[in-house]
Amino acid sequence: MLIIKLGSAPVHIANANGGDFEHWIARGAGFSLEETTVVDPRLGETLPEAGAFSKIVISGSSSMVTECLDWSERVAAWLSGAVDAGASVLGICYGHQLLAKALGGRVGRNPLGREIGTTQLSFYQSAQDDPLFSPFYRGQGYPVQVSHSETVLELPPDAQLLASSELDPHQSFSLAGRIWGVQFHPEFNASISRGYLAHFAPDLAAEGLHYEILESRIIDDDIGDNILRRFAEL
Repeated sequence: MLIIKLGSAPVHIANANGGDFEHWIARGAGFSLEETTVVDPRLGETLPEAGAFSKIVISGSSSMVTECLDWSERVAAWLSGAVDAGASVLGICYGHQLLAKALGGRVGRNPLGREIGTTQLSFYQSAQDDPLFSPFYRGQGYPVQVSHSETVLELPPDAQLLASSELDPHQSFSLAGRIWGVQFHPEFNASISRGYLAHFAPDLAAEGLHYEILESRIIDDDIGDNILRRFAEL
């Protein structure tokens, strides 16, 4: 499994939770980090040949897809080739947005505002037959961890919408039964979400958000690691 690392958690959150994005993703998928390959294009590391890996996870980032940074644009172009080569891909948060952009969707500021902490994931009927989500499908949905202010405004052509939340209608999509984007963070737990909420606390009041209310809603979820493990096993 290849992990494309597009961002880093704040140091104090990483230190308190046993590592960074790549550690949390690998651990959730049931791998040690030594059993995965991690490439960080922000550091100038070279992306592999498009067909070199059968499973690819694209991480989150504190950057914004709409900034169109050089490394981000390179990854978007590479992702298109990796999809054409037949890889299974899971994009997480920033990775979800970049994957959508690479495949013809549109990304921008979330008109409903920042989504942070724990939210409720609501499934569409399409998730019932999806190879990744079908084992977890249920009518009432799941709590999931989120932290983002941009979103997928328009899905790629032919993408199947799988899930939404109160503040994001495009929480998850799929393509061709092997390409998935998830706006939520399956690698986060409640501790990590609390860390992010505290990290962004100075911005929340200016955005009309209430720290105490958001903090009171944070709970551990029971789907994140299962999704990562399911992706690794497919």
